[in-house]
Amino acid sequence: MNKINFNFSIDIHSDLKDKDVVGKDRYKEHSSNSNSGKTNNSNIDSKQTKEVDENWLFCFDSLKNVSRSFNIVIKQLDDETMKVVCIFYLVLRGLDTIEDDMSISSEEKKQMLLNFHNDIENDDYSIECGDKPEYRNLMKNFYKVNRTYKQLHPKYRDVIKNITQEMAKGMVEFLGKTSMDTTEEYDSYCHYVAGLVGIGLSQIFTISGSEFNDLTKYETLSNSMGLLLQKTNIIRDIKEDYDEKRYWWPKDIVCKHFSSMDDIFGNRGEAGDATGILVITEKHTDLLNEMIMNALRHIPESIEYLSLVKNNTNFKFCAIPQIVAVQTLATLFHNPNVFKKTEKINKTTLARIFMDTNDMNSILQFYIDAVEKIEKKIVDSDSEFSSKCSGGKLHKYVDELDKIKGFIIKYIIEHSKKPVTNISLTKVKKSIISTFISIFQKNVLYPLSNL
Repeated sequence: MNKINFNFSIDIHSDLKDKDVVGKDRYKEHSSNSNSGKTNNSNIDSKQTKEVDENWLFCFDSLKNVSRSFNIVIKQLDDETMKVVCIFYLVLRGLDTIEDDMSISSEEKKQMLLNFHNDIENDDYSIECGDKPEYRNLMKNFYKVNRTYKQLHPKYRDVIKNITQEMAKGMVEFLGKTSMDTTEEYDSYCHYVAGLVGIGLSQIFTISGSEFNDLTKYETLSNSMGLLLQKTNIIRDIKEDYDEKRYWWPKDIVCKHFSSMDDIFGNRGEAGDATGILVITEKHTDLLNEMIMNALRHIPESIEYLSLVKNNTNFKFCAIPQIVAVQTLATLFHNPNVFKKTEKINKTTLARIFMDTNDMNSILQFYIDAVEKIEKKIVDSDSEFSSKCSGGKLHKYVDELDKIKGFIIKYIIEHSKKPVTNISLTKVKKSIISTFISIFQKNVLYPLSNL
């Protein structure tokens, strides 16, 4: 089973959709003089040139078809990196398509996955597989991706091939599993299908020469970037995944609240109720909140990683999905509708993220905003939830959120190269004051009230 998430899936605001053609237009404009690492192309004839261009256009068309959201985020990158990451994405999407095809036997699938990093060297590779038309079209014409892959500089091809091989090993390890047993297994799975992508991107950014820092030294941070995105998707898509019998939430968290995943969706009204409407209980939101807190723990390492990315185009490419993730988690927190439908952030917030993500100062405000939205939900919870949680649950959430917010504020004050006044000082002051009040209430007022 698999749920690969190369980058965060998002609903694209209508004002942003006109960017769909930008990648192809930029390729057409720069293909004749691109320095993206093509080799031995100086003497090719016009027929070969036309084939190269057509293959590139197929790749960008396929990218748009298989992931409209990623197709927009990738436009943040410069031309050279955009092409490399496009192929990186399509190769991993091809691997994932094989893994997801239930018509392939387990043994055959295992061999196909383990051989795929070599198959991308095959100029004639084509296969009939995929559970969606766009995936089937990609796989049928995958030789075009392979031929384009060979146009890249060997340093990029090595990264793509190595990450593909490692991801395939992880897929094989989880092949046939129908659920995650432990949080450790959950983290391991997320590493294979998303953390490795973050590690690969760090390698691409570094060897491109576009980054001041050697990002390959920070694999733990790169991995956390992927885990935050993957876990957000897994939490958000619980209803859709359950309907398709894909159980990603780890049992050691689920079983604190329910006997099984089936039990989560098993309570559908009174006996004989024809509506079959799922009845959401406090146990549902308790479980949901615990899953979200597990994901939020990656925020500090997410921020640390972004602080190391100095190239502005790389920074936006990495930062936008991270911000969408944390804002989505704030939307999902204590939201019973998560078990009924796929909840997403509103389009206004999404558009603001695209427009306002420029540097560390701008993104830190989005992080603080997400944490404060969750804190407000805790404060505004009904009296029954508050009273039941006052013995530990509410304090547990507040304590962890205070630590995350404290990290963000400390980072703003100690590490930002720009004056604090440029970071919206009012926002920072409010966060510091609210954190102080929260700590004061827990350590002074609450103990006094129990005397």
